[in-house]
Amino acid sequence: MATQERELLEAGDLAGLTPRQLLRFYRTMLTSRRIDDREINLKRQNKTFFQISGAGHEAIGVTVAEHCRPGSDWFFLYYRDRAFALALGQTPLDHFLQAVGAAADPSSGGRQMPAHWGNAELNLPTSSSPTGRRKSPIRRRRTWPPWASSSAKATTLRTSATPTCWCTRRP
Repeated sequence: MATQERELLEAGDLAGLTPRQLLRFYRTMLTSRRIDDREINLKRQNKTFFQISGAGHEAIGVTVAEHCRPGSDWFFLYYRDRAFALALGQTPLDHFLQAVGAAADPSSGGRQMPAHWGNAELNLPTSSSPTGRRKSPIRRRRTWPPWASSSAKATTLRTSATPTCWCTRRP
């Protein structure tokens, strides 16, 4: 890993990014993948009952998070957005506590399924499990979660800030 980091820091063409930014992206992506690997092992040991991997979604998560304002913007994440949640400010410990259903889980006190992250300080509400629930009940076609637009409206009524609601979902 140290060799890869050194090569990254010495690279010439970084597409407008600083070596430090790329290194932070890389470390977050690697951390996300390692948490996935560890949770898979915990599942095999029957220490957690459920595991959803975010493998393959790391790069988009960390790069989008770079343009976000945690605590100001609102985030309605998909259950494979582990790297996005980590890049916003959640910790690996938060994810492991949720994976094992620990009472110390800051997201839900161990009452929510794994991979349904939440953090009030980051404006990251925990999501519902059924992905079909993310559809608007009024329209037949897929839409953004109805609670995302409600959160944006409520924020503009309470403050003069214009929030951005980041919704991730897969078809």
